Amino acid sequence: GALLVEPRWGRRGHAGRLLATAAEWLREAGARYGLAWVPEPDEASRRFYARAGWEADGGVRALDTGAGTLREIRLTGSLDLKLAA
Repeated sequence: GALLVEPRWGRRGHAGRLLATAAEWLREAGARYGLAWVPEPDEASRRFYARAGWEADGGVRALDTGAGTLREIRLTGSLDLKLAA
């Protein structure tokens, strides 16, 4: 699944709460780390994940969009995230 917030609702902490909730669910399901694929040119998403402590691990994939190829980079990180009060 994708973790996206409608741009007009951005900068209000929604994405962080979504990520923390997803991390909690993944931990309870037995996952040891989180993994996200982010379009290479999407600097905003890369900064968001970096603030959560996630970083690129060297994985890259190319998706055929029908109108061209989209490169994505793989980010991984800890699932030990907490909801801010």
